Amino acid sequence: MPWCMLKGLRCVWRQRQQRRCFSSTPPFRAALLRYMRAMISQISLLAVCNSLHPIEQRLCRWLLLTDERASTDDLRITHDFIAQMLSVRRESVTTALRHLSQAGLIYNRRCSIHIVDRSGLEAASCECYSLTRDAYANLREL
Repeated sequence: MPWCMLKGLRCVWRQRQQRRCFSSTPPFRAALLRYMRAMISQISLLAVCNSLHPIEQRLCRWLLLTDERASTDDLRITHDFIAQMLSVRRESVTTALRHLSQAGLIYNRRCSIHIVDRSGLEAASCECYSLTRDAYANLREL
């Protein structure tokens, strides 16, 4: 069963169909390999980010990247879910969200986060956000 982080559209392919398309369609294969390279780079960067940067910067990065991939301005997510994504305690997420809300960067209510000041959130994020964003922008240009 496919797993999705946020409500929205998703595509489900049978493994046999994927293999057939991968081996018989060079443009699809090239696009999928570029995407996989970007994902591996992102995973490596995030591993370093999680060990070096404070929770608030990582939370800003995560909110910005999630917002870019969501089909809505209102992220419907729990603090517990974000804690799992950032590998921190839920209480740490609650405290960091409160600070971001008090700074006027987000509007936070139960199971919902709305980005109010995107440029402010970008400024509060670590440099890993722009590196990841740029990598995906380059991927789309190819």
